[in-house]
Amino acid sequence: MGGIFSMNAQENAGAPETEHSIKISQWLKTEPFSAPVPALAGDDFKLSQMLGFEPVDIATITNDQLGLSWSELAADESGNAQLSGSGDQPQVIWLAAYLETDRFAKATLKLQTAHLARVYLDGQKIAEKSSSENEEPGKIEEKLTLETGKHVLVVKSLRDPKNESKWQLSGSISTTSDAVITVSTSPKKIVDAHQLLDRTMIRGVSISADGKLAAVSYSKMNPATAKSENWLELIDVNTSQNIRTYQGGTAIGGIQWAPKSNLFAYEESNDGKSTVWIVNLPNGTVTPILRDVENFGYFQWSPDEQFMIYSITDEAEKNDTGLKRLQSPRDRWSSFRNNSFLYRVNLPDGSRQRLTAGNLGTSLQSIHPNGSKLLFSTSVDDYEHRPYTKTALIELDLESLAVDTLFEEMWFGNVQYSPDGKQLLLTGSARLFNNKGVNLPEGMIPNDYDSQAFLYSLGDGAVTALTREFDPTIDGATWSPDGRSIYLTVGEGEYVRLYKYHLSDGAFEPIKSGFDVINSVDVARRAQIAVVYGSSAQMPHRVHIIDLAKKRHSTLSDPAAKEFKNVRFGDLKDFKFTNTDGKTIEGRVYYPPNFDPAKKYPAIVYYYGGTSVTDRSF
Repeated sequence: MGGIFSMNAQENAGAPETEHSIKISQWLKTEPFSAPVPALAGDDFKLSQMLGFEPVDIATITNDQLGLSWSELAADESGNAQLSGSGDQPQVIWLAAYLETDRFAKATLKLQTAHLARVYLDGQKIAEKSSSENEEPGKIEEKLTLETGKHVLVVKSLRDPKNESKWQLSGSISTTSDAVITVSTSPKKIVDAHQLLDRTMIRGVSISADGKLAAVSYSKMNPATAKSENWLELIDVNTSQNIRTYQGGTAIGGIQWAPKSNLFAYEESNDGKSTVWIVNLPNGTVTPILRDVENFGYFQWSPDEQFMIYSITDEAEKNDTGLKRLQSPRDRWSSFRNNSFLYRVNLPDGSRQRLTAGNLGTSLQSIHPNGSKLLFSTSVDDYEHRPYTKTALIELDLESLAVDTLFEEMWFGNVQYSPDGKQLLLTGSARLFNNKGVNLPEGMIPNDYDSQAFLYSLGDGAVTALTREFDPTIDGATWSPDGRSIYLTVGEGEYVRLYKYHLSDGAFEPIKSGFDVINSVDVARRAQIAVVYGSSAQMPHRVHIIDLAKKRHSTLSDPAAKEFKNVRFGDLKDFKFTNTDGKTIEGRVYYPPNFDPAKKYPAIVYYYGGTSVTDRSF
């Protein structure tokens, strides 16, 4: 390993720039590969044409999963890396080295070899030497622009069997900047923007009713095309083995397992149209139940698997007059006049029915356990009270399409029928139902984003504030299959955690997930198993399985294990203090890798005084 250092420019103002150079003294290399001239090549075929074909993806050539065997090769005293080859057929050896700079830098790469070569930096071709010399070796000289961090230099060296010159290559890096540049064979690096933006992302998780299979959707940006690639994996919960992959050029999402059987459905989007596929695992069929639907929103299985409810957005007609009469203050939003409506598709025949219409959009909340009714919500303006809209919860009879408005409230979120259909579980502001969840001194205004959980009796309208004395905010709530408890995803300081609320005694039982921050939880309908995905401050997103009976978790999918294997993170330490009001403020400090407490570093301070905590997600 070597380094390049230039004196600070301010200390040399007016002085001529000095070029500093370092030889590349260590390489990683593969074994020589035979590269025979293609059949029927003819006399006009040139050896240089073989430089353009790569049998592997150069962007990932140094990754372990390609199966290439790499070994270290030291240059000799003259700086030449000696390559071994023989025979009357062309041969290829790939060489690699890692360039790391502590700041933005412009540099020059110089290579010298008598044989053919093609040069890549971070997977992109930057130079090529297509000639073969028997006497003086040819040269490659290329200007480089290096961003802070580590870069992969790959050289494809092609031996000309007719050239008797030694198969060797020498290289150097030079710069006139004040950057410190090192050359090594170690892939260890600090995390960079490309790694954060182009990594494999988990988009959703869902678990089968029996808890034996999980569906996980992923996406990954392809830097070459600047487009996202999407796929869906079915994973065996017991073995963590991927048993099937669904992949294509379209966006895949909205995974939902059927409530009772081993069917699951997902949405596939392409060119603004969506198709909902039902996968029948027992018989291996994949059937479209909705095809090429424009402005599609979402779908949900009925509990008896006899139908699905889905939504479509009706877009408002375009106004080309240049004059607009505002129907509401919210009409300043470009999407205000677009309304979402509910539809039903029957299974398995695919017949459809429109359920809602009118001037107000409707949002599905829950389907009754026996499939006879559903709950939807709709919002109207209320200029007298914050947040200046109120939302009505309406029950729709699916046989007669008769509606019954249960209540109108401000600040409520999601609603679910209980497993027996007699109660509703809902989340929303502590001020719901005439301040039912407020637990503050007189005159203090509650934070309406500090969501609480409530039970609403469909028999008599009685309301119970479940989390009035529970400090964390409720991000999500779902019934246990037996209806005896409720699983709560909560924001607790910087963390997002999972709790089990026992209806029998009102106890809150914490459940460890293995994450600082949970993104999504799905509980099996007929087993005490949950699938959850999340992350921690220095742990990229992964998927865990939680055994709710044994109270333990295990890793199901960890796409970042390979992508971040060589990343060096700095230390992370909690930082808490008590302010002048006597309140404890939680924070954290991210230290740079190789932090030296004896030195001074610039610090970026981020603080947020809004209604929601900045969590510890990756």
